[in-house]
Amino acid sequence: MLKYPLVQRITLVDMDPAMTTLASSYPAIVRLNEHSLSNPRLRVLHQDAFSFLRQDGGRYDVIIADLPDPDKCY
Repeated sequence: MLKYPLVQRITLVDMDPAMTTLASSYPAIVRLNEHSLSNPRLRVLHQDAFSFLRQDGGRYDVIIADLPDPDKCY
């Protein structure tokens, strides 16, 4: 989404800080994501996404959810 100039802000909510640390520090992944986690338009929050949406009160033009595959949950 950051490749689009009209996108002003993105809030990334991820429960696992290890994942965002990996995505922002592992060179191969940083190249792949084109340094997106260091973009000033991106805000990263480490918390449960459903809890965030219930408590936030903000308005969003688009919400994209990348949910786990329920068949792969153990």
